[in-house]
Amino acid sequence: MNSKHQFIKIKECIQQNYHSYKFTISSLCEFQNISRATLHRILKEYTGQSTTSYINEIRLREAYAILQIHEIPIKDVAKKVGYFDPKYFSKIFKKKFGINPSQIRVKY
Repeated sequence: MNSKHQFIKIKECIQQNYHSYKFTISSLCEFQNISRATLHRILKEYTGQSTTSYINEIRLREAYAILQIHEIPIKDVAKKVGYFDPKYFSKIFKKKFGINPSQIRVKY
């Protein structure tokens, strides 16, 4: 299987599972039957990001979209996109977007 095909399969797997906080890099490797090194190499090649950064990117963008249109408590948004700890979610959300999750609702 070529790396582009592997990347497409990896991307599909992440899209199907990112919402679960039990979804880890190890489980992704198991689902795809590849090593961590291979996974990292493929994601770096096609996204320019590490595996963790890429999964966080998907989760955070989804959280941003949810926060724009729904009045769901932030702790529930965090869980909905795969973060067990709402404080950690808020911390990395702010690092990514420069504002707290609660400020999204104020903007819109």
